[in-house]
This record gives sequence, structure tokens and C-alpha cells, in this order.
Amino acid sequence: KLKNEVVDIRERQNCMITALKPKIDVALMEDAVCKSVDNSDRVKYAVAAACIHVLWAFATGSVKCCQNQKWKGPDPVGSKKRLVALIQALDGLQGFVQRSSTFLLKNWEPTKRHEVAHNGPLLNAVFPSPTSVSSVLEDYDELKNNVLAFRLFFDLHSKEAPKSDHLRRFSNYALTKKLENKMSNVVTTLRGKGLTICPELHQAALEMFKNLCVH
Repeated sequence: KLKNEVVDIRERQNCMITALKPKIDVALMEDAVCKSVDNSDRVKYAVAAACIHVLWAFATGSVKCCQNQKWKGPDPVGSKKRLVALIQALDGLQGFVQRSSTFLLKNWEPTKRHEVAHNGPLLNAVFPSPTSVSSVLEDYDELKNNVLAFRLFFDLHSKEAPKSDHLRRFSNYALTKKLENKMSNVVTTLRGKGLTICPELHQAALEMFKNLCVH
């Protein structure tokens, strides 16, 4: 009887893990982006939303995914703070892309985002750390170990991210060039993962980020 109960628990756990996995992937991307941005939670939410959509455009090869995107955070139109935060966000996005599989990147979709995924709450709730107790749920333990490895990488990667105080010393022109370079780095990394990104899509993604600074 006990054996059957354990099997039943593991089967239910497998179903939960399968359902949660897409949400966890998006939460990890947001975690990577937010750790690279030293600004308010509202700004982090805005740049994470931008990264979700630009990655969707790259995954689908659709220029339309880059169109009509609006800034979802504070700061006035044309604010240097927006430009600085978007540069930092692309740095975090590149870190996420480096750690992600080609399958995950090619199947990226913004509808998989969980409403509490932003900035870590979902990950902290589902995968509390540290823990000294090893569960009997092997699939959960494997996913948890992978998530913790991802987040540790993001912690280290974010330490090398450009800080806002430093970036704000540059002119808007110089910052725009940095934004272009960061986007190019993301595109290069994605191509290395096997994604096909044409020059038109690359330019559309860049224009989307530039427009977020002025709309």
C-alpha cells in the first residue's frame, strides 16, 4: 500500500512539474534580466516584458512581434533612465540565452509567463533554498538543481553587468551605441544556438528597444 501511495505521489508530482516547466523557464529569464538591472521593481518589470517579447520575435522569426510595444514602467518619455535600464536588460538576456537550450529558445512564447514570475517570487516559492532535506521526488529535485544552477550563474553574470551610475555618465548617443552593441551580442549568441535571425528582424528588434525610450 505504501509503495502504491509513493508511486501515486510521484505521478502527481510529474504532472505538476510538466505544467510548471514553461512558467519556470520564463521566470528564469525574468530573474536573469532583473538581476542585471539596478533600478526599481516597476522598471525591472518593464524591461523584462520587453525582453520576453523580443525573444518571442527571435523565436518565431516575426517582425510583427516587435511592433506596437509600449513602455510598461515609470520614467518620462525620452528619459536616459529607460535607455540605461534597457542596456542592462539586454546584458541579462544574453546571460539567459547563454545558459538555455536551443529547444527552449525556439519554443519561446510570452503566454507562458506566470503573473507572479517577475523578479523571483515564483522561483523562491517553488524552489526554496537552501534545504538540507532530499525529497523522494526525483524529477522535482532535478529541476530544482537546474534552477538553482541557473540562478547562481545569473548572480555571477549580473556582477559583471554595467551599473546605472556608470552608464548615466555617457551621452544618449553613446548609450544608443551601447544598446546596439548589446542587441548584436544577443543576436550573435542566439545564432550560435541555432536560431535563424535575418538582418531585418535584428533591425526590428533594435528599433523596438529604441522606441521604448521615446513612446
